[in-house]
Amino acid sequence: MSARLDVLFVNPYSSAKLNYHTQNDAMMYMASYLRNNGVTAQIIDLNLATREDNFQKLHDHLRRHRPRIAAVSGRWWRQLYGTCDVGRQIKAFDPTIMTVSGGDSASMFAEDMCRHGYFDAVIRGKALLPLLQLARGETAANTVWRENGSIKSTPMTYFRADEALELRLSAVDEIFEDPDRELSPTPYIWLGEGCPYNCLYCAAARSVQTANLMQAENGAKIRYRSADLVLDDLDKLSKWRTAFLFDYQPDKSTVLKEIIKQVDERRYGLIYEPWSMRNVDHELIQMLGEKMRFTYYALDPQTYSEPLRERLAARKIAKPFITNSGLETVCEDVSRLGDIVLTTGTTSMPTEQDDDIVVSQGYRRQLMEQFSGMENTWLSPVVLDPGAPMGVANDKYGIVLGRRGFDQFLEFSRAAIVENPVSFYQQLFDTARAYAAGDDAMVDRFNYLCGFHYQEDPGLGVRHLAATLNIISPAVEPFRADEITESVVDGVPHYAIKGNGRQLPNFGHVASRIVEAGHREVSIDASECRFLSGLPDSLVNCKSPSWSYIIVSPQIRKLCAMISRGDVRATIKTPPLPADSFLHPSALHAAAR
Repeated sequence: MSARLDVLFVNPYSSAKLNYHTQNDAMMYMASYLRNNGVTAQIIDLNLATREDNFQKLHDHLRRHRPRIAAVSGRWWRQLYGTCDVGRQIKAFDPTIMTVSGGDSASMFAEDMCRHGYFDAVIRGKALLPLLQLARGETAANTVWRENGSIKSTPMTYFRADEALELRLSAVDEIFEDPDRELSPTPYIWLGEGCPYNCLYCAAARSVQTANLMQAENGAKIRYRSADLVLDDLDKLSKWRTAFLFDYQPDKSTVLKEIIKQVDERRYGLIYEPWSMRNVDHELIQMLGEKMRFTYYALDPQTYSEPLRERLAARKIAKPFITNSGLETVCEDVSRLGDIVLTTGTTSMPTEQDDDIVVSQGYRRQLMEQFSGMENTWLSPVVLDPGAPMGVANDKYGIVLGRRGFDQFLEFSRAAIVENPVSFYQQLFDTARAYAAGDDAMVDRFNYLCGFHYQEDPGLGVRHLAATLNIISPAVEPFRADEITESVVDGVPHYAIKGNGRQLPNFGHVASRIVEAGHREVSIDASECRFLSGLPDSLVNCKSPSWSYIIVSPQIRKLCAMISRGDVRATIKTPPLPADSFLHPSALHAAAR
């Protein structure tokens, strides 16, 4: 019999019906921290099958590893029911296992999760040292627990996780039993901690952190990990993945440049979401273009209306103000390198007027037309995290909250996870489309999904999102007809994709045409598409599809499978291909057939 495991980390399911992968990559670092301190730990993911199959997997691991502690991620509120359901299943399987949760949502509802019997203990805020203390049988800081029918707690005394900034990842196959399936398609690399911003809808906003930590300086303190440690993370993870997510640069620190200088040229692909666009400078863009296999920039101006953006920044309830010309300078820099840009925006912000939506529509279209590298302009409504500044001070913002407290958030999460076969954001857009088609009853449905409405104008949220649905997106259709050309060469259908930023959506449309036409042999010229050819198979054809900035058409996966089976003979012309590219003959089995 194998040695008993100290801590089993569990990533709870996000949907009872979908293979929808939402991985909390923080567990990699927490498991490594425990292992570095002599505590055995491993991670399993429950997002790879149906709810019943996932629980069978959970029971198999509990039976095999007999963990003393099961730590279930409580990071995201939309996953709350999955988190609590997993905790309940573990206690039913073996009441002697100590069940623990933590993360933003669990921290907000710590007492409730213990009182209702889902967990024996919940760690609030910083959790590294408290979890180690629990594993050692010690009294743990920041912890709420259930004892003899009553709820007890220790003070919030663990704020500064200095040891975390010095944390080195363990070998990936030591913390995951099946890294190829359970590791995120684009793992998040932890660069540092602390946020100076007070974004009104975020549970990690500065005012929330400082209120919870009870020390004003902690919420805003920005600290980075060393370049050496980040490079070590990349090296260890690169055995399974070669595309990663960086999303931390809230100031003008040079740490990111130090990291990029030292990476091996063209070894990694990068999704990069800077927290403040004012920190994305020309030198950094050039460095990323020269060193990375590809860079996919996810830029967040917060709203496409420049006047609204300025008003929100002036009130310090959004990120620092950037002008349209500042955003365009970044997009121009990126486009020259042939990399990809995605911009994201939010509707139904405070003080937003109908005129702001008109401005937003025009500016989104301008960005799409002006920059060939603009793959998509994403837009979503405000959806409040529990404890976010806008929800805490709802009277100040003139809003009516649609859900308060643990019971209402748990029921919402249960309905979203168990009853709906589509993702949460798909529900939002489907509701807005129904409203745009004349169904006024969708106002209440939309407000229920978002969790609030404006007291003076309850229909603002759905009306403003519905007004944006007519913006053409190349993720839906090619933006200009001349980006894809179709011909017949020596009797074989031939497709050419112009070298531009919309390479992945356009390849998706080519794949759709090939699949729908039933071609048995095709040739595809993607020789100008550096970004496309650099995408790894683990991202495009990942075994556990997930939400990602990179929108991959299902028809691409279908075409790749048809080529692999020999149903389609394909000759694909590309730039030099990395060995793990999804277009590489070893993945497609194409040219030799």
